[in-house]
Amino acid sequence: PNVRATYRNKTVVESSCLNSYSSSAQTKTLMSFTTDSTFDGVSPTEMKNDINAQNAAIVAMSMSVSGVPADQITIESITGSDNRRLDISLSTTTTTTKSTNLNLKGSYLNNNNINNNNHNNHNINLETAQAVITYKLTATLEALGFTAGSADLAYSQLTNQISTSVASGQFQQNLKAAGQTVGVSTFTNAEVTKIPTYSSPEVVLLVTAPPTGQPTSQPTNHKSKSSEDDDGNVGAIAGGVIGGFIGLLI
Repeated sequence: PNVRATYRNKTVVESSCLNSYSSSAQTKTLMSFTTDSTFDGVSPTEMKNDINAQNAAIVAMSMSVSGVPADQITIESITGSDNRRLDISLSTTTTTTKSTNLNLKGSYLNNNNINNNNHNNHNINLETAQAVITYKLTATLEALGFTAGSADLAYSQLTNQISTSVASGQFQQNLKAAGQTVGVSTFTNAEVTKIPTYSSPEVVLLVTAPPTGQPTSQPTNHKSKSSEDDDGNVGAIAGGVIGGFIGLLI
């Protein structure tokens, strides 16, 4: 069927797949890092006071990087200025021409042009808002096909995806589309062109215990045994099983 994909579809499906994988894996490696993204034309105060705008910014980041769903992305801080002053200097040159008639010893030199060049510098002051968003992303490496030993490669892949998305203009498109989806006008004039900066990754390895057998109906008393006792018991059990098997054959 022709079903249009939405940001919610992407988040739900991605989270479901990653959670399904994580539940069956015996190891789980979490890698976290932060990134600062600059939104020109966006008021940081407006973003701080609008949870829908924050959620849209999280969705935009999720749409710009594969394998990290929105529920594994948070906004750590929102800084910047509502009125950031931009000083632009423009240089102009004005040329004026004067025609003169000179009388030198009875001779006339007509139409001598004298050019005067006037150089003027004009300063133009503009004010615009700028928000700096600090994201925190947490990726499950096994779900992305990586392990703790290849965390650096995973980090490089994820950060390159974000930088490429910003450089190509895709992040800006994702941000505006996400804003429209949740009904906010915060990002109408947003421009995201500055390449983000990143922190070093933090890697945490979690080990899941392998599944155990079904518990017995009666408790078993365990005594401390030496390795020789263990070898003897194993041999006795193995001998009894083999002997019983031969008895059945007879």
